Amino acid sequence: NIFRYEQLICYLQLRQFDEAIATADLCLKQLEEGTFNWFKLYELYFLVHMHSGCYACAVGKLKVAMEHPAFFKLPENIQETWKIFEAYTYFLEMIGHLAHHDQEGQQHNVFRMNKFLNEMQVFSKDKQGMNVPILVLEILMAVVKKQYSELIDRLEAIDKYRRRYLNNPDMERTNLFLKMLLQLPKSGFQKAPILHKTQSYFKDLEAIPIEMANQAHEIEIIPYEKLWEIVLDLLE
Repeated sequence: NIFRYEQLICYLQLRQFDEAIATADLCLKQLEEGTFNWFKLYELYFLVHMHSGCYACAVGKLKVAMEHPAFFKLPENIQETWKIFEAYTYFLEMIGHLAHHDQEGQQHNVFRMNKFLNEMQVFSKDKQGMNVPILVLEILMAVVKKQYSELIDRLEAIDKYRRRYLNNPDMERTNLFLKMLLQLPKSGFQKAPILHKTQSYFKDLEAIPIEMANQAHEIEIIPYEKLWEIVLDLLE
């Protein structure tokens, strides 16, 4: 199972999603439900669906994990990982990429960014790890809500963060993506000038595919290339 878990990560990063799902199903048959390793496998299963664009399938895996009775017995960092995953599904729901309803058919409560940030006690200190998707989500949510003035103020702090913690070869994909997001206010949140200013960054990003990057595999909950496509669509 240790071998298959690593194999599953490789399939995920190589975008061989059918093989990844088959491997995950094989692992699940040999794992006791509700154990630590069972939850870790479900994390990968969730990411496989998010990367393949099957967002409804990802939500299905998220529900199985977060509604399991053993969820609240997990270490705090594992619980926070799932809360970050859940936040990204809220984002997808907000932009119309996902129909996400509860059992009564009602949509979820409005996502509250400040409440979410306050819950991230462990990963707020993980500067080169899971704090990265939290920062990215913060920017994405501001773009969705067109909170441009607030975002301008926040991006200055995020740029300092990027220079301090992410300016190394292992984090190059994240560094490039944040550079692209930082161009939003500099281009007046207008799509045409943003495309022009980020063209070289995007080419550099494509030249370092996920499987070649040394960053932790779980940082890109949605691949940066796809997220950038979403950002541009939001600006249209």
